[in-house]
Amino acid sequence: DTEIKKCRVPPMFFSTNRKIETCSAPGNRVETRGTNGLPSQKSEIMRVTVLGAGDAFSSGGRRQSGYLIEAPGQGVLLDCGTTTLLGLKTLGIPAERIDMIAISHLHGDHFGGLSFLFLEYTYENPRTKPLLIIGPPGIEERVRALHSAMYRELAARGTPFPLVFRECTPGQ
Repeated sequence: DTEIKKCRVPPMFFSTNRKIETCSAPGNRVETRGTNGLPSQKSEIMRVTVLGAGDAFSSGGRRQSGYLIEAPGQGVLLDCGTTTLLGLKTLGIPAERIDMIAISHLHGDHFGGLSFLFLEYTYENPRTKPLLIIGPPGIEERVRALHSAMYRELAARGTPFPLVFRECTPGQ
């Protein structure tokens, strides 16, 4: 079973054979260790960085939804609220560590920051590798519409890196 100590990150982020040793608050990292309590071999470490866990109004000064889940060789961003890029930069985490983005649902505080990442990948830290975005039905249409509404000329040119969209329905 997954054991969580003083942690606000839901256990669904972790496989059942792992034990969480450290707590998470925005900006803190969660590291997993083997169930025997000993540090896992480096190749087995998974980290979760809470970039934001606030609501749409940034109540209490908290950033909007964004969780960076890192395992050896892969970085997955779960949700990308409008303050996600700010969270990455504040914590000194390079945006290029993101390989895939999973969007839980299509409210602005969960996907509204994608255009800012596209700008980062276009101008500040140019990206060439594909960016996979997984989300509910309609994800591609909504992301492209949002990007076009925010940066019409840039969206019309397209991104200098491939965008790959995959739709998922509940239960998949």
